[in-house]
Amino acid sequence: MSRAVVLAVIVGFLFSGAVSGAEFEQKWLYAMPNFANEESIQNLMSGMREGAKAGVTHVQVKDPKFGFLELLGPEYFENINRVLELADELDMVVVPVIFPFGYSGGYLTHDPNLAAGLPVKDAPFVVRNGVAHADPAAALRVVNNSFEGTPGSSTINGWSLSDRAEAVVSLDGNDRVDGRTSLRMTGFGDNVRGASVSQRIPVEPFKYYRLTIWRKTQDFQAGSAAVNINSNDSRRGRLSYTHLEFNPLQDWRAAVTPTSDWQEFQISFNTLESTAINVSVSVGNVRGGTIWWDNMKIEPAGLANVLRRPIKPLVVKSADGSRTYMEHRDFEYVYDPLLGNIPNPPGREFPEDAIFPSNFFDVWHEPPGITLTPHSRINEGERLLVSYYHPDVIYGQQVLCSMIDPKIYELMDDQARRIVDAFNNPKHIMFNHDEIRIGGWEESPDGIERTPGEILAYNIRRSYEIARKYAPEATFYTWSDMFDRYANARPFEDRNAWYYLVAGNFDGSWEGLPSDVVIFTWHSRPQTLRWFADRGHKQILCGYYDGPMQRNITRWMTASEGIPNVVGMMYTTWIDDFSNVEEFFRLVDDYPDWVD
Repeated sequence: MSRAVVLAVIVGFLFSGAVSGAEFEQKWLYAMPNFANEESIQNLMSGMREGAKAGVTHVQVKDPKFGFLELLGPEYFENINRVLELADELDMVVVPVIFPFGYSGGYLTHDPNLAAGLPVKDAPFVVRNGVAHADPAAALRVVNNSFEGTPGSSTINGWSLSDRAEAVVSLDGNDRVDGRTSLRMTGFGDNVRGASVSQRIPVEPFKYYRLTIWRKTQDFQAGSAAVNINSNDSRRGRLSYTHLEFNPLQDWRAAVTPTSDWQEFQISFNTLESTAINVSVSVGNVRGGTIWWDNMKIEPAGLANVLRRPIKPLVVKSADGSRTYMEHRDFEYVYDPLLGNIPNPPGREFPEDAIFPSNFFDVWHEPPGITLTPHSRINEGERLLVSYYHPDVIYGQQVLCSMIDPKIYELMDDQARRIVDAFNNPKHIMFNHDEIRIGGWEESPDGIERTPGEILAYNIRRSYEIARKYAPEATFYTWSDMFDRYANARPFEDRNAWYYLVAGNFDGSWEGLPSDVVIFTWHSRPQTLRWFADRGHKQILCGYYDGPMQRNITRWMTASEGIPNVVGMMYTTWIDDFSNVEEFFRLVDDYPDWVD
């Protein structure tokens, strides 16, 4: 890097005044390259060249394979060096992203059992032929699960309709999976763009289920078509965020296929604190076409994706709870060979250049059982109570890792050391603490009970210490959302709900965040910007998001007016599209001249 650029970076971090467009000292690119793929590397390098025309000073690079560098060949590191050489030529700084808490595939490649777990407590199992499986009698009773009734009617026994749903909901006697009728939704228009039918079902807390339902579409154009599961616990809200169209190669933008024959879909969920759930079949933002639903079932999920780590114990007890059975003595070691190792079914083929595709999780598969040993104290036909942990998939592909497992800190230490070596002692490193949507349920390895906020505070403090050990002179960065008391770290009284499937809220997470960590602020709220400024953090605004540029820039400039220590702006693209980089930063530089 040239001395001029080093001086510019230093000046940028010393700058502490309010920001207008021309005063930004740093301009950033966000990129998610695959350093094992030549096309991806070429796209990144092209984006860097475009950025150089606009005065870009830093490029942030995130690749999940940073979590298992020891498994990669020399070509991978040669590609990193190619990017570093180009950055030096362009007077640009490359900033690697480490510590993937939120999107954790890089760590889960080492051991999928490190996934953050949700607890199952005293699930009923029964022994048949020397193997215990979840008791099928524990299936939830869905009233009128196959939507039976009078063809053409909008009255469906057992189900309640949302407002104005009568106009688009009816029972179809001509197209169905089984029974006499199916649920049909059609005839949407300007007055009705969405509809749902719902049912309340009693449940026991901390039980694990698989829901299946059949669906068909014809010329269906909609923003969403989902089965929603909500808790009666006012703190919790939703209990499942998995797309019906789950595919580990897709993201949260998974879309409904406009025309498809009858197909079975599934999701899994944990009841957590609930004593009742509200199950709804819903569509939203419909622009036309027809969708059918039929034959919903909710059955115990058993030990599918069971997690085995010391902080996520498996406990097997007698039906009355008086006796605890011992692994290896009463039953063989229990594990799921398909955990994070799903097969490759038709329609979900992995790309030819995919590395370690076995690192993908599925929603559910035939679970392993609990096999009795020859001298087991468990009897044939006996009913058992089984407690354990399982992961969950958020949206299209997100599986999170534990924040407290001691093994995670070993992986963090190894990753930091390898990244510092691979990137030639980088002076800037990004921590990827972002959208941590499951956590706080596992047993504490040190015996200290912590809230989710305290767990994250401990984790970010350890992250800082580990990275500082290998990069003593580096500047560290992280995203804003998990430490923002106006975003994902809002106290319960502000949010009126727990955060996603977390065991509470991340209130207080910021207590572990050192003030010299620079914040990438991606909520354009004045109170958020002021919150971090008052805590002594420098900030970089995260603009663009693959959307309208002028409106985005105006919102950020307005929100940051008068906020000290805002030192830069980032062109943040989720799809690695760098075609608008030059125009984006031209608009930033010329602000507010072009504002109406």
